[in-house]
Amino acid sequence: MAQDSSGGGTGLAATRWGVVMIVVGAGVVAAFQVGKAPAAIPALRAELGLSLFAAGWVISLFNAMAVVGGMAAGAIADRLGHRRATLAGLALIASANLLGGFASGGSAILASRFVEGLGFLAIIVSVPSLIIRAAARRDLKLVLGLWGCYMPVGAALMILASPIVLGPFD
Repeated sequence: MAQDSSGGGTGLAATRWGVVMIVVGAGVVAAFQVGKAPAAIPALRAELGLSLFAAGWVISLFNAMAVVGGMAAGAIADRLGHRRATLAGLALIASANLLGGFASGGSAILASRFVEGLGFLAIIVSVPSLIIRAAARRDLKLVLGLWGCYMPVGAALMILASPIVLGPFD
């Protein structure tokens, strides 16, 4: 699809809202990874014997990865393709969650968070391009505004859900 000459939005007659909602949903799933960590820290510290220093890295690893690798992630997503990068990001997050569920020590949980961080980066650098391609010019501001909600919505939902999910597993 060709970009229109005014520099924003595509030449689509109508916004593909299904695509927009799916890819914003991918961003919300990515943001779940940010919101789940704070509530899990006490359990991780007790079960895995994490120090405060290691627990801090469980939470802040995503920030460090974004600072160090954000531009590289964008370049890779451009070469790989934004759809593929988003799907790869979701697969990385799913794999990392599985790995993290079986973690028996601090190194394993940090490794799983690193893989989650790679998935998170793949999604957050790819989705805006997918949204722009799915939006009609008249809806561009609205769809990008929806995208801007992915982090607060995803993190808040997971912060609210974490006690419910963690409670039965102590």
